[in-house]
Amino acid sequence: MKLTQDLSEKKQDFPSQQKSSRKLKVAFYVYPTAFQSPGGGEIQLLKTKQYLENEGVEVKLFDQWTDRLESFDVFHLFGAAKECVKMVETAKILGVKTVLSTICWYSWKSAWWTYPSFKGRLISMARQFAKSFFQCPTFRFLSKKEF
Repeated sequence: MKLTQDLSEKKQDFPSQQKSSRKLKVAFYVYPTAFQSPGGGEIQLLKTKQYLENEGVEVKLFDQWTDRLESFDVFHLFGAAKECVKMVETAKILGVKTVLSTICWYSWKSAWWTYPSFKGRLISMARQFAKSFFQCPTFRFLSKKEF
């Protein structure tokens, strides 16, 4: 009985349990050219926005020209593109909580040209090979039957 009382008291301490009249404000951010050729990552971003808004969260696609990071509670980055690193660092310096939705879209061409060193390129190509191999239907079939 004591344990149950302790747990119920702890539960009240969580911020998610407290009712607040202010909506959580979330800024969504993605690499600059994302919506020029939309695909799976952009769909993930828009659907996440839709479902969060259905839950009462205020979500805005961050505009670096007009929006201020400190006016948001959370800065949510979609994909880990190097063009976005400085914005994430700035959000963290300003004390804005940051979230990352990992999205990987490597192709053979990008696997080769992303890294300047030959060693980096070989490692990147090995990762791309592993990704391609493990996603192929034959491997999935074999892995269910034989492993």
